[in-house]
Amino acid sequence: MLTSRNLVVALMSLALMPVLLLSLGESAGADDWDGDPVIRPRGENEGKPQVDKSSNGKPAQGKVDSSAVARLEELSEILAKEEGREQDVIDGALPLVKTFEANDDMDHLVDCVFLLGEAYYHAADWANAEKYMARAADLGFRYFGEEMSTYPLKVIGDAQHEQGKDDAALSTYRDRAQRLRKNDPEFELAGALFDLGSMQINTGRFDEALATLSESQQSNQARIKALGEAGQGAPADEIDGAKVDQAEILFHLGIAAFRKGDMTAARGWLGQALSAFEQVSPASQEEFRDRRVALLDDLVQVSEQLGDMAAAEQYRQQRDALNS
Repeated sequence: MLTSRNLVVALMSLALMPVLLLSLGESAGADDWDGDPVIRPRGENEGKPQVDKSSNGKPAQGKVDSSAVARLEELSEILAKEEGREQDVIDGALPLVKTFEANDDMDHLVDCVFLLGEAYYHAADWANAEKYMARAADLGFRYFGEEMSTYPLKVIGDAQHEQGKDDAALSTYRDRAQRLRKNDPEFELAGALFDLGSMQINTGRFDEALATLSESQQSNQARIKALGEAGQGAPADEIDGAKVDQAEILFHLGIAAFRKGDMTAARGWLGQALSAFEQVSPASQEEFRDRRVALLDDLVQVSEQLGDMAAAEQYRQQRDALNS
């Protein structure tokens, strides 16, 4: 498969995949997700017989149309590398769906509907993004099992949220997290839990959000530890990305506590988030300057509500220095 199985996504940073970056008093918006997928090589099943659409694991006799596969690969490259060509990709991929269906080529059919879902997502056509990614997920999980990435569920949940279907998004994010709890070789659970916890904040489930985001923090901390143990084998930007993720998780824990009305806990989490941002590289601190400003602004607000005007003034000065 080209994309939909064995997939890692790099968004805000390398570990998390947040559509819901919040600050106090905010709910998620349509422009919070701005990353692109990073494709890993195919897994150990590469070159093995196709899977029959009526039974898991049963070799199929589907015909592989090499020209259709080559065209699918070309369209995948276009979407990955050429901004603004989503409609070209959509127009090219739609006829391929019928080709792969006619040939019972389930492997490339999943790839094709995945590509359509991704293209529609980047084109902000949320309904079609949900439609095609849902088909990719249904076929992929049914016929390819654990070889199938959970990433389509991420896109489905994001698209549902963008359509105002937050309860549906909540269910989708929960499904993804449950799958990754069973099998998470790439440390994607932290990001899945981040999305789930953020949506729980959006839907007023603050206690659930605190529990979910605490689990996300623990999962991401395990990832940071594993990267550290890898020594020189771990790219510096990946380690730095995981540290940024940790800061965002802590930030959202503070938001959940604030929404719940626990100002003391909120300030504790927000303070930890500020410290976490200070541990990332200078380049990342600059890249996420706006998030740090928002965090300091929230610390001003929470400190004022706690009556600690000296702390509020200290955070205000830090905020203003970043803004200058």
